Amino acid sequence: LDAANIRGTFYCLTSIAVKNRDVVLKLSDKHEIGYHAEVHVGFKGKSAEIQKARLDTMVGDMTDIVGSRAMPKVTGFRAPTESWDETTEILLRKAGVRHHVADPAASESRVPSFSAAEPGLSTEQAIVVFPRTQMDDLNYKGMRLSLEKASESIMLDFDYLHEAGALGVLSVHSQNYAPDGLMA
Repeated sequence: LDAANIRGTFYCLTSIAVKNRDVVLKLSDKHEIGYHAEVHVGFKGKSAEIQKARLDTMVGDMTDIVGSRAMPKVTGFRAPTESWDETTEILLRKAGVRHHVADPAASESRVPSFSAAEPGLSTEQAIVVFPRTQMDDLNYKGMRLSLEKASESIMLDFDYLHEAGALGVLSVHSQNYAPDGLMA
């Protein structure tokens, strides 16, 4: 990312981030840090009490990592396995989260929207939902595309997004972003 002068967002599992505090702090100097929950388990269908307890742990972990003065900058969320529901969105907003990256089905128009989980909220209060509009690295790996074909597909999708004025969200799992990885 530095070589391409690109700023990214790193959605962190906080149970891993607390063990790699120095890496998270170094990344936060140039990039946005967001939440990816405390563990890699989805939220959809879980009770409000279970979801709240998990989110409280997540926020507590991140506060321990970046400190309370930096917490207002940690405002994004991406649900593990894209598993979330209206309860998740309501609790995220109450925890100070301002946006979350949702699965591609969250929007047919491929543009951001405001959460409908709390219809009475103003746009200033509601969470912004960013639909993941592009296939992610796991999709490309599963298709067993060559580097050239994966690159071509990503660029074609980027061109479409640009022409349509749509949002482009490309999700890359960090383990697949190594110099010799498919997504490099």
